[in-house]
Amino acid sequence: MHRLSSLLVTLSLLAPQSVSAWYADDFIQVQQDTEKRSEEQREEQRARVRVRENRPTELQSRLNQKKPTVQEKKVSQRQRRKETEIWKSESAPQRRLRDRLNRRASVRTSTAVEKLRADILLAVNREREKVGVPPLKRNLMLQTSAQAYAADMKNRNFFSHESPEGETYRERIQRSGYGTITSENCECRSFSLAFGENLARGQLTAEDVMDDWMASPGHRANILTEHFIDIGIGIDGSHWVQHFGTMETVKR
Repeated sequence: MHRLSSLLVTLSLLAPQSVSAWYADDFIQVQQDTEKRSEEQREEQRARVRVRENRPTELQSRLNQKKPTVQEKKVSQRQRRKETEIWKSESAPQRRLRDRLNRRASVRTSTAVEKLRADILLAVNREREKVGVPPLKRNLMLQTSAQAYAADMKNRNFFSHESPEGETYRERIQRSGYGTITSENCECRSFSLAFGENLARGQLTAEDVMDDWMASPGHRANILTEHFIDIGIGIDGSHWVQHFGTMETVKR
């Protein structure tokens, strides 16, 4: 406050005309702003009065409502009867029956997929037995990654060892939790990791897909190599996925 006062005094001594003009202009501007705000407030008040005058009362609203004709009443009654018939057709016993049938279909689908997995695993180990290598063991993490990728290829209509986002089969397998050992998190002297993937599309039976895989050198090598000890199988429609892996550690 003291600094402001001394500054104004200094200005009045050095340039009294400019200071007086500044005060006069400021006063005129303040007066104009006040008059403008007052006019805006009066206009706003007049607008509120006009709105209240034009607002219809509840009684007027009811009187202005259009009464339905006889024909419209008949149409409304028919519509209500139709809705009632639809509701009756969806009775509780029928809904329970439909839900039970849907659950059975889901169980049958899961059972069929599980049988296909078992058939493929049996065929794989038969082929491995022929060349004298140990059988593969089913691994739940590999099965999870394989099943997810089979469904992804079917749902998004692509077929490749690399997803549209660029994810590789190794990344997919490790994302399931398999083979995430590193030198930092492994309390062991050494460890070994190996990953593989076989894909197929269009076959209808386990026998067909195994015949096609065994006829392809690369797929056949994945099935018969002794470097893999685990397998997971994914099936969705006519999309087939095999994920192979090895995760071994040597204790210290």
